[in-house]
Amino acid sequence: MTKNKKLEDQLKRNKFQFERGKMFLKNQRYLVRVETEGFQWGTDNLMVEESVEIISMNLDELIKNLGFLHKPYKTYPVGLTEKEYEELPYEKYEWGIHKSVVILQQTEDEY
Repeated sequence: MTKNKKLEDQLKRNKFQFERGKMFLKNQRYLVRVETEGFQWGTDNLMVEESVEIISMNLDELIKNLGFLHKPYKTYPVGLTEKEYEELPYEKYEWGIHKSVVILQQTEDEY
């Protein structure tokens, strides 16, 4: 086997491994309990209301939500056009932060 053929085979194997990992992150779903509270980003900012939700999410979504344990997120009204979203004043965003993210169980459901 030539060096080029070995390299080509290795690249195909690597690509397969990367794609397999992406599919795993996308397809494995978990029921997750997310506890959220308002976060005051400034003196006049609106805050989300405290809530507890049980959500089905994949590992990609879980990783994103874990990030909101140490950094706040912003929400905005649903149904805005792209232009309305771009023109929405900073003060109109509602801010929140997760108090806890708990994996309850793995689920077979795909949403």
